[in-house]
Amino acid sequence: MDEDFAFTRSSHSKAVLLFHGLTGAPSELSRYGKALFDAGYDVYCPVLPGHCRGVEALKLTRWQDWYDFALEAFDKLAARYPDVYLSGICFGSVLTLAVAAERPAVTGISALSTTFFLDGWGLPPVRVLMPLGFATIFKFLYSFPESGPMGVKNPSVRKQVAESMKSEHSPMLDCFPLLCVSELSKLSRFVRKRLPQVKAPVIVLHSLRDDLASIKNARVLMIGVGSTRKDLITLRNSYHLITIDNERDTVSSKTIAFFDSLSRKPAVSVQV
Repeated sequence: MDEDFAFTRSSHSKAVLLFHGLTGAPSELSRYGKALFDAGYDVYCPVLPGHCRGVEALKLTRWQDWYDFALEAFDKLAARYPDVYLSGICFGSVLTLAVAAERPAVTGISALSTTFFLDGWGLPPVRVLMPLGFATIFKFLYSFPESGPMGVKNPSVRKQVAESMKSEHSPMLDCFPLLCVSELSKLSRFVRKRLPQVKAPVIVLHSLRDDLASIKNARVLMIGVGSTRKDLITLRNSYHLITIDNERDTVSSKTIAFFDSLSRKPAVSVQV
């Protein structure tokens, strides 16, 4: 079972709250979180409800559970830090936008591989039938198998991900339960309607070769979000899991530079 992680230091006055992806785990953000910590930010990445405990546990959760959990996690940090930033990958990015639409105190957002729609080139053709499946009993029974590149272009990293998924104790699922995809769709509709309410500055990082969520997702975000400052960074040498793929260092450095530009007090790098 994967666990929450937190990197903290008493001298830090700014925090970043991270949200992992659907069927994923905090470990997919650990390297990214460490880079943020080394740049002077306290970093928190909780396990989202239903995750890291198997398929059946995840199928018991609904989008409101994820949304309520994310709001509560932000409120706890906002009570302790003058500046709280949000970042997430996949549906974790959608959650950051959900929180920012409801909490104007969010200092800034880094939206990674935002997944409003599962429409990437790596998904099986049967995905076009998903909306029909949402309205039938099959949504309780069917799961899309994790296949193809598994969100990773780098061959050695992909091999590590594949081996991890094969373990019976793996926190990550090797499938996408249709019921959970249905809940993601509901969360997506909820958030897209509220994008104009998001006023916090946002940097959007998305691969042009994302195998799970096409660049359309980033464009929908850029057009709909109400932020005065919104920056788009497109990547060309990664797939969906950009925090562990070929351009992971670019993702970290671009996010840190963006967050630093918003800070009331410059971050101080920590030597470790």
